[in-house]
This record gives sequence, C-alpha cells and structure tokens, in this order.
Amino acid sequence: MRDSVYCKVTNRYDEIVTIRHTSSEVQRNVNSILLARTDKEHNYGNDALIEERKNIIESNCSNSNNDYSEVFISSYTTSLNRDGILSITEYIIPYNFPDAPNNYFNFDLLEDGKLLELSDIFTDDTKGLVKLINHEIAEAINECRQDINTDDYYAEDREFLNNQIDDFIKNRSEQYILESLPTVFILCERNGNVGIEFPDVIINIFPYSIRALNPTPDLFFPLCEISPYINSEFIQRF
Repeated sequence: MRDSVYCKVTNRYDEIVTIRHTSSEVQRNVNSILLARTDKEHNYGNDALIEERKNIIESNCSNSNNDYSEVFISSYTTSLNRDGILSITEYIIPYNFPDAPNNYFNFDLLEDGKLLELSDIFTDDTKGLVKLINHEIAEAINECRQDINTDDYYAEDREFLNNQIDDFIKNRSEQYILESLPTVFILCERNGNVGIEFPDVIINIFPYSIRALNPTPDLFFPLCEISPYINSEFIQRF
C-alpha cells in the first residue's frame, strides 16, 4: 500500500481492495474509507504524532525521483467475507513507531459498503455482554498471576510482579472493569463460527521493559452464544 496523500509525487493506488460481484459504488465507498483512514487518521490519538509523520513524509517526498517513501508500510488480511460482510484487519508499521495498533474495518456490502457500527449489530441492552467481557479480563489477570507464581523463571522477581498486579487491581479499575462495550471490534470466523472480537482491550499492568508479561484476554464471542444481545436483523444474515 502506498503511504500518503501528503506526498504529491506519489502515484498512489486508487484501489486497495477489489471486491468482486458488487456494484461500483460499493467498490468506491470501501476504498474511499480505507484510503481516508490510511492517509488521515493514523494519529493513534496523538495529534503531534500525525504532524510529525506528515513532516517526515513531505521530507522524504521532496525529491521528485521518489515515487513513494517508506515511512509507512501497511498490509491487510480478510477476517470475514461472507453474507454481505467484509471485515479487514490492517497491519501498520509507521516510521519509528513499531508498536502502532492495527486498524479494523467492518463493511456492510449490502448497504453500499458502509462501515458497521456497534449500533448496527447490538441491541440497546448489552450489560450482560459487558459482564462477560469483564469476566474474561479478570480470568486473564488471574492466569497471569498463576504463571508468575508457578514458573521458576519468575522466582527472583515474583514479589515485584505480584505487587504490580495488586497495584493495578487496587488503583486502576477503570482500565480493566468496563462499563460499556469496547468501540473497536472485528467480525471474524473461528472453527466455523462467525463471531465478534474486541481486539484492542489492552491490560497494561507492567512497565514497558516487561510489557510482554501483560495478559491478553481472548475476547472473541460467537454470535450464536451472545444472540440475546444481537439485533435480530443482523444475526439472521448468518
């Protein structure tokens, strides 16, 4: 994927994704969304970062011999492509920012390629599902503690690591006890079951140097198991 609308000498691809058996309007809408997200919204919640990225790109593109800069690399995989739903996970590697989050897109090809929102999928009452998510998060934290307390590799640092977990649970409940559904989601399929995953729930217990120890809850829920919280029109598609 070419990298930037800011690089005027770049001969960018007009289409990132080719969707067969759909109208030209769907094709155009899907790609316009992907290009807009790729070019303008990769600021990761940090306005200063996108300004820095724009400056880097403009600098790299200042020579007319450059047909594109390598400031930004992006690829994608298809998470779901059935029943009029196209879900794409985009993997991004921006310059000097290796830990950038992925992007997730869920397109409704039966609605001119619009981006699906939570309200398109879920009913108004999702308290039960939020409770399930919180349970999975708590289980992931408990499993992390068990690993630390049973693996000899952590023996020397066991007290420090347990204190980190205790401090997290005591003082940062807003980070692991959710009150509403996470806004980032991806529709995907596992073992033949279509479901929804909330991939951006990050539990930052440990400092950066040992962040690999942070628990990663598996927040994939088959639609058939959470059907009371799914709009009837949506679930009937599957």
